[in-house]
Amino acid sequence: MVVFFPLANLPGWAHTLSAVDPLAYGVDLLRRCIGLRVPHQATTVGVERAGRQPPLLLEGGLLPAGGVMALLWAAHRFSRPA
Repeated sequence: MVVFFPLANLPGWAHTLSAVDPLAYGVDLLRRCIGLRVPHQATTVGVERAGRQPPLLLEGGLLPAGGVMALLWAAHRFSRPA
């Protein structure tokens, strides 16, 4: 969701759902890194909790962690007999 729509414009339930989506943190990380080079875009707000954005390292760690969790879940799911 965060890829197509700014989080500030989403309803409350969608904002909460995107807060647990690891891809939302990846997109926010990319936008913030690009925004560091363009001063007028540095104020755009993406994922935030209690009015604060998570650190860049945390956002960078959540994306691979979500990928590893999905890979482990898929490996477990495919290893079960039908």
